Amino acid sequence: MTFLGALSQAELSHVFRSSRVFVLSSFYEGLPLVLLEALACGCRVVTTDLPGLDTWLPKAIQDTGIVERVRLPRLIRVDEPHPSDIPEFVSRLASAISRQLHRSICTETNWAACVMPCIAPMSWERIFDNMSKIYDSVLVTSGFRSQYPAM
Repeated sequence: MTFLGALSQAELSHVFRSSRVFVLSSFYEGLPLVLLEALACGCRVVTTDLPGLDTWLPKAIQDTGIVERVRLPRLIRVDEPHPSDIPEFVSRLASAISRQLHRSICTETNWAACVMPCIAPMSWERIFDNMSKIYDSVLVTSGFRSQYPAM
């Protein structure tokens, strides 16, 4: 394991592309977009079972085993684990990492067919396109677009 410190986006993508497994062992994350970045670069993922993952991480990816979620320990505060739960949590995390490393070696995954279609709707370009369509729809519905078609 190597701690790399702060990296530029280009450096980070190079590290991801040269890796097999990405691990996010956080107890709390607002919106862990780094999971999508790692997937987009071809990494299998081990992540803690962060609140909210079900609302945006595609179930299809989780069902393939490319993403493995590890149950969090009990938390005293938002990012402070209960001390007695740490050994079991570390064991669960180590087992998940071991499984993903094994899968990365023994399982051939067609990333273009399996992963990319699941995460494509979450690209900045797709999000902008969707927001633009919603915005245009609101303008048409409100009659604003017909009054000012050049906008």
